Amino acid sequence: MKKIFLSFTLSLLIGATANAASTYYTGPYQSPQYRYGQPASAQPSYSAPRPQQYQYPTNAQQRSPYSPYSQPQQQQQSGQGANQTSQGFYLSAGISREVANWQFEMKNAGSFLHYDNISWNVFDVNAGYNFDMISIYGGLKYGMQAGESPMIDDDISRGGFWSGYSEEFEQDVFGVALSAGSSKGGSMLNYNLGIGLIDKMNFGNVKVTPSIGYRSLTYNLKTNNNSGIAMEYANYCVAFGDEIQCIPIIFDEETEEGEFLDGTYAFFQPGTTHDYKVSWAGPYLALVTEYQINQNNSVDATIEVGLPAYKSTGDQPYRPDWLHPKSVEDEASIGKAYSLGLGANWKTALTDTLMLSVGFTYNYYTVSGANATTFLDRNYFWAVAQYIVLEDGSFGVDPSDPLFIDAANYVLNELRLSRGANENWVAKSNNEIDSFYKSMGIRIGLSAKF
Repeated sequence: MKKIFLSFTLSLLIGATANAASTYYTGPYQSPQYRYGQPASAQPSYSAPRPQQYQYPTNAQQRSPYSPYSQPQQQQQSGQGANQTSQGFYLSAGISREVANWQFEMKNAGSFLHYDNISWNVFDVNAGYNFDMISIYGGLKYGMQAGESPMIDDDISRGGFWSGYSEEFEQDVFGVALSAGSSKGGSMLNYNLGIGLIDKMNFGNVKVTPSIGYRSLTYNLKTNNNSGIAMEYANYCVAFGDEIQCIPIIFDEETEEGEFLDGTYAFFQPGTTHDYKVSWAGPYLALVTEYQINQNNSVDATIEVGLPAYKSTGDQPYRPDWLHPKSVEDEASIGKAYSLGLGANWKTALTDTLMLSVGFTYNYYTVSGANATTFLDRNYFWAVAQYIVLEDGSFGVDPSDPLFIDAANYVLNELRLSRGANENWVAKSNNEIDSFYKSMGIRIGLSAKF
């Protein structure tokens, strides 16, 4: 009897405890008594919805290109791959070290000037916004010249210049010069605006983005502490095989007499001797190819071809026969110049939205047949004309004498014509300038998406 009573009491306690436990659950879970006491058709299903949980991606194409731990729900549902560009704003900034060369050659004047190993410390910032199919972007670069770089102004190897005519010996006189200085304190500015077509040329893990835009590159270079030699010579040059040597003498072969020219000397110019501001600006076409290595790393390559216009404005303060601050100007329109830009980057994700990039850049600009303009100082040539007339002595020394003024004006006009200048004392020469600028650099930067 005791066993029956104990068994009955234990059954009541177990049932009460189970029913009490079931009151803490509001979901599909039921007590064992409830489940076992119902017909099979009324048993609850275990496939009822559970709280949503993140499922770790099973392959690289399901993962975000910036982090393996975050994948937007919308992208998983639509089946977009790792190369799909996300809409929104993006920003990048970086620093780089570039080494550049710039030179130009004057075909008829026989001058060859070049700046070598120009070092730029460059800061850049780039921004854009991705829409459904297009991206609008822009960039800005500012560079400061680091240290000093050499400049060579070579008027010897390219033939020199015509210096005048010797009536005594009935010969043309030519002048050559070579000078070298140091360039420092220069600056560089580069900006561009463009529009690209995105997510239309994707091939697996490779994404190709074409774009068009406008780019402007300007730089300012100054030369200080210039020194060199200048020499005038006539027809007294001697050849030794491939080598030609000329001496500063006018030699008369009939009388076997010679006279050394006065225009042979060395010089030193301690201040600013050359100051050039150069710009290349025009439209371009670009193609960016990006390869997604994995969810954290990618590499890209860029090629850009442009058709910039060219303009160079120079001032040479030690030239008394030229105007200042603008002494010369060379320019060419679109069609005579072109540019080529190359770049490569490796990028790795630091966070979901921040990436580190290390890259290489190369740029080349060139123009052929630019027009050259020289601005002459009329006052200087007027003083030279007066001096020539006073040396002759035919019209006295009174500068107010009408005969003296007429004679000086005549000489002044002859000087202007000898320099190829018009009435405004501007000399023009078409298809005169060939020039190029090239640079190579290493860049490190950060980029972010918002």
